[in-house]
Amino acid sequence: MKIRSFTKRLSFRFSFLAFLVIVLPMSIALGVLGGKLRDDFKISTLNRFQEELESKSEKAMSMLEIAKGELAAFVQDINEDFMEYEGVKKGFSSGIPTMAFYHTELYKMFVIDTRKTMWKSTNYLQMRIIDTTGREIIRFNRTKSGIEQVPFEELQDKSKREYFKHIMEQDGGEVHVMPVSLQREHGKISLPPSPMVRIGRKIFLESGEVFGMAVLNVAPEMFFGSLPSEKKAGFLIIDEAGTYLRHWKKGGLFGKDLGHEANLLTEEPELKAALQRQDSRIHYDSELEEYRVWKKIFFDDDRSNYWIFMERHSEASIILPWMSVVYNGLRILTVVLILGFLIFMFVLRKILSPLNDLHAGIEELERGNLMARVPLKSKSRIGEITLAFNSMAEKLETASRELQAAKKQAEEATKLKDKFVSIVAHDLRAPFVSIIGFLQIILKDKEQSLTENQKDKLERVLSSAKNQATMVDELLRLNRLQTGEILPKFSFVDGRQLIDNTMEKLSYLAIEKGIEMLNEVPAGMRLYVDEELFSGVVLNLLFNAIKFSEKGDKIKFFKPLDRKTAIAIQDTGIGINEEMLPHLFKSETKTTTTGTAGEKGTGLGLPFSHEILQAHSGTLTVESSKGQGSMFIAELPHVKPCILLVEGDRVTRVFFKKHLEGLGAEILEAVNGEEALAILKDAQVHLIVSDLTMPVMDGFQLLKEIKKNLTTKSVPVIVITSDKEIETREKALRLGAADFAAKPMEPEDFIPRVRKFVG
Repeated sequence: MKIRSFTKRLSFRFSFLAFLVIVLPMSIALGVLGGKLRDDFKISTLNRFQEELESKSEKAMSMLEIAKGELAAFVQDINEDFMEYEGVKKGFSSGIPTMAFYHTELYKMFVIDTRKTMWKSTNYLQMRIIDTTGREIIRFNRTKSGIEQVPFEELQDKSKREYFKHIMEQDGGEVHVMPVSLQREHGKISLPPSPMVRIGRKIFLESGEVFGMAVLNVAPEMFFGSLPSEKKAGFLIIDEAGTYLRHWKKGGLFGKDLGHEANLLTEEPELKAALQRQDSRIHYDSELEEYRVWKKIFFDDDRSNYWIFMERHSEASIILPWMSVVYNGLRILTVVLILGFLIFMFVLRKILSPLNDLHAGIEELERGNLMARVPLKSKSRIGEITLAFNSMAEKLETASRELQAAKKQAEEATKLKDKFVSIVAHDLRAPFVSIIGFLQIILKDKEQSLTENQKDKLERVLSSAKNQATMVDELLRLNRLQTGEILPKFSFVDGRQLIDNTMEKLSYLAIEKGIEMLNEVPAGMRLYVDEELFSGVVLNLLFNAIKFSEKGDKIKFFKPLDRKTAIAIQDTGIGINEEMLPHLFKSETKTTTTGTAGEKGTGLGLPFSHEILQAHSGTLTVESSKGQGSMFIAELPHVKPCILLVEGDRVTRVFFKKHLEGLGAEILEAVNGEEALAILKDAQVHLIVSDLTMPVMDGFQLLKEIKKNLTTKSVPVIVITSDKEIETREKALRLGAADFAAKPMEPEDFIPRVRKFVG
């Protein structure tokens, strides 16, 4: 500690001197220049932002003009078609086509022209021709598979839509751009919400009568970019009403249509006033400490409808270029300080080299290197300490070697003991089985003329032999568990049901002794255990409780309030001596005693139960007082089931996930077999629910991969399929499927199947 203190004092003095000579003058110089640099950089940066915004707005306007031009050309083609097909005019009455129109060459030309216009841009989402009554005559939709014409019987009445009314009210044949709104189907907002820009123009007959209109639906991405905005959380677009058309958060879009507050002009009335006065501006908001750069884009002649492109920049981000100059100065200063520190360290090392060697030796010793020694470089006090250190290290090394040898002997003795126990137990079991067999034959042989006294003695010998055979079996099981020959096979089980099954096995003993048994473990309590091993623990605890209880006593299973996955068994029996409690779970200490009805035990049940709980990463504890009964608590780790849902269709996947989450499980999702295998590499999954028909890798291929991998082979798989063919199910079973579920899913059938595996 003294060495470190001295080093710190010397370093501080040197650093303070460097501060006076270098840092202070540089700080004053940077302070004088900083103010001017900051203002100049701020102005240039804001001008650059304004130029970038002008470029974005010009690009949006040019794309809008292209779309308007395409629609104008389309309507012009239609008007020329009317002039070319003179005979078709007879099929119209007041500009409304009759059914005969749909069998004309003109209608076929409409279809060709509409489809051709739709092909010109992937941003053209829908195009339709509507007559003067609002009824659709033709409609084309862009889908994932291409451009599709809507069948005649599915065409709709659009007479109540705002864009239809607006275009019909306009004079002349100009192209009109409607305000951006959300896509609606049969009057309801489509889900997920999809914004849409609509461009429309009237269609006139040669007589001047209005035939109807052409309406083109354009994705706003064509003008605004991707929705929601790019990661840059500063660029947004609003309309003249303040509604967000482009925002960096999905929740901010189209608040007025979706029924929640998301309107910039409502949120900031001062900004609303400024926007109404000017078309383009750089504005500073002192409250938020940020700059607003905006540009209006008008898309109609009366300048009543427009979009506002806006960028928001915090003052801190504006002065970043100025800060870079400061950082450059700091870098130079840092280099100077590092050089000075290196010089200081060189001098200090020369002066304190012996002390540094000693410190390094101590660190090596702390890391466990007992062969560490420090070279003797001085006969001073430090040299004396060095000699003492080397002597101590030699003694530690000798002691460590002796300790390692003793440890090795102990480990070998333990292995020898385990082997001895296993051999002896195996060798003892066969004679005991023979003895028990012969004794049973003698007692059942009616030709043997045995007196009652002889029968009683033989029965006592038989009982003792059975007890010893049981002890040998438990000793073997305990030895196999300790040496790792028995490994738990985990699954989810219902804790209450497990207790019910155990109580049923020993109910006859409780009835004989007049003992009442209660199961207050809540239904559906989920435990992640090896069912066979843990049932053995519960059976052993219940047997002991009956053994040490008397007529009129009660035995109760329950879940302690403060523990999620623990089961307690409490009895009102005779209790356990306090001095015996620390030794109950030790196999090397004999703790067995005779029960209240003379029952005998092996003394190995509790040690075996304790070992099982340890193999489950759990604990077994006891609370007892003589004459006051006993309580044993088996506590297990809380494990939340993890289900991997593999389904290619998003809607179906959402439906299945909704029901699976109701089971209190963690749900992982994959859209095909390849994604599922990637997830299985990193996640511990307890159940896989997989469709059979999927892209990339189907359910059959996934089953093959799962079952040939040692780490996933034991994971159960429920197959979901709409194919009712027996061959399909038999194939899945051969590949290792554990169960089937029908598709479409019926919850009352599907959920019980899942519960079999996750509780």
